[in-house]
Amino acid sequence: MVDRDSEETRDQPRQRLDTTLDELDRIIDQTRREHSQLGVFPSMYRSVTTEIQDAVRTDFFDDGVAMEDLAVTFADRYLDAYRRWSNADTTTDSWRIAFEAATDGRRRMIAQHLLAGMNAHINLDLGIVAADIAGHEPDRLHRDFLRVNQILFQKLNGL
Repeated sequence: MVDRDSEETRDQPRQRLDTTLDELDRIIDQTRREHSQLGVFPSMYRSVTTEIQDAVRTDFFDDGVAMEDLAVTFADRYLDAYRRWSNADTTTDSWRIAFEAATDGRRRMIAQHLLAGMNAHINLDLGIVAADIAGHEPDRLHRDFLRVNQILFQKLNGL
């Protein structure tokens, strides 16, 4: 469980998502240079993470610190899977399938890459991270989870 009273959390709550966004930028830049389809998911993911960061900074959430912890820890699951894949190390089956689909030489629609990444990230990673952040109080983040849905709805509808 994340210690929300740690010095790092109190002193640098806004920098943690900046670091996450920098890592996503690095992956996006690398995949662009390589003309790799592995860049499709992190490009979309970076856009959503920026919206979450803005929501944290504007006190949109009831518990902005917990939501930032969740966003950073959630992103770390993807970043770790990507690093593992890039280093020919093992990763979860869901990420392995998504990465294989992006690198097997077949051209797929952007939506297919996004859905493969979203499947791995939301259907596996999110539950693990939410349980870690919320601990024995899963209801305490419920309203903020609904707020993330508002952000995603606005993002999808160009609002």
